[in-house]
Amino acid sequence: MDIKEFVTTDTGYSIKDSGVHHDFNSGSRRDSQEGKPFPDLISMFMLKRLGAHYAAGAKKYAARNWELGQPTSQYIRSCLRHLIEYMIGKREEDHLAAAIWNLAGAIHNEELVKLGLYDKEILDTPDYTTADGFHQTIKVPALKENAKRKAEQDAKDAHEPKQEGECSNESPSELRRVPAKTMFNDWAFMPGR
Repeated sequence: MDIKEFVTTDTGYSIKDSGVHHDFNSGSRRDSQEGKPFPDLISMFMLKRLGAHYAAGAKKYAARNWELGQPTSQYIRSCLRHLIEYMIGKREEDHLAAAIWNLAGAIHNEELVKLGLYDKEILDTPDYTTADGFHQTIKVPALKENAKRKAEQDAKDAHEPKQEGECSNESPSELRRVPAKTMFNDWAFMPGR
């Protein structure tokens, strides 16, 4: 659909027009509903329970506390916990409304990242769909620190002479034989022997 905008002169707001109209028997005309959300089809019972969950959260924390930003992984983790509690049969709290609330938070994160209002790091769930996505997912500081230490140790090891019996990264022609006595000194004391 080719969307056109007509600016109203008195308010400065624009009214979008797809160019496709629906004519009613009354003679009234509206823009097409195709490609537009239908929020009126959302269950009002669900909205009422979800609204009650938001009200409880507003009372416990603050009305818009959640909009300050929470990692998507926290929303998903909590959603799954609530779904599990519901599936077990627990009904001491509204686990379904809580699960929906968490999904709404995750969706909110995605939309605010698209708008540039949240940093993309808030979308911290794994992406296993591509090799690049997987490697970007594994950003745990401890893993980076371990990789850095290993690289430093490898560089250090490359400059130190090897002791007899020690493993080496040298080519096969440069490898030294390891005496059997060195390899099997403690063989009798190995677990399971």
